[in-house]
Amino acid sequence: MRAFLGLPVAKPVKDFLEARRDKLIDLPASKSVAPENFHVTVKFLGDITQEQCRKITSGLHRRLFTPGPIDVKISGYGAFPNPSFPRVIWAGVKPLKPLKKIFEAAESVGEYVGIKAEKHDYVPHVTLMRLKKPKSCRAAVNEWLREESERRPAEFSIDRLILYESELTDSGPIYTEREEWML
Repeated sequence: MRAFLGLPVAKPVKDFLEARRDKLIDLPASKSVAPENFHVTVKFLGDITQEQCRKITSGLHRRLFTPGPIDVKISGYGAFPNPSFPRVIWAGVKPLKPLKKIFEAAESVGEYVGIKAEKHDYVPHVTLMRLKKPKSCRAAVNEWLREESERRPAEFSIDRLILYESELTDSGPIYTEREEWML
């Protein structure tokens, strides 16, 4: 199964992010993420076997420790790999420290079951949109990033980590919750 680990986003924050994202809806060759699929990305696992899934589940039950829900906020917007070549538009999530601990637990368990470690620093984010023609969208994206940088952040609490199955379809991905860990 194709899977990833993510943190759910509260409905009011999904609405907030949808309104921000919709300002870019007319960009050419763009694919918006459906609001019901908004989540804070922790780790993409790729195609995993049932055995890997079982080991990830038990490993995270042992390794994941948090003192309860984490208060976070949408803080800043950006683009991967960078604003000069925007392929993915995202909303940043802070504070980094408690989210990074969750990422590190996921990374450790992933490596244990044979999933390669990330090559880049962890950037907690919610993906809003993907662009197929980044060069043609650069000016509009950078203007949007400037405008959104002045917006007041949205705050919410995260109370669980979820293992999502991701089924790719012609009309977009379908995410199914397969496992959860309370924070």
